Amino acid sequence: MNGRSALARAAAEAAARQSYGKLVAYLAARMRDVAGAEDALADAFAAALERWPRSGVPENRKPGCSRSRAGATSTPCGDV
Repeated sequence: MNGRSALARAAAEAAARQSYGKLVAYLAARMRDVAGAEDALADAFAAALERWPRSGVPENRKPGCSRSRAGATSTPCGDV
């Protein structure tokens, strides 16, 4: 794992620790589907782990996750 990948993984893990519950609750309320919200959030974090090593870790990660999975953007976790 190179330095950028390690930084991206650490940033995603920190975002998950700090915000996972709130993001699942937010998405579940919007989607009216807890399992779907968890799946969407997992997809967003997986996409971030692919994208962030190439593009860099965004300054504000949480809104990118919640907006993208709620349908406001087409890019997952952090390109917002």
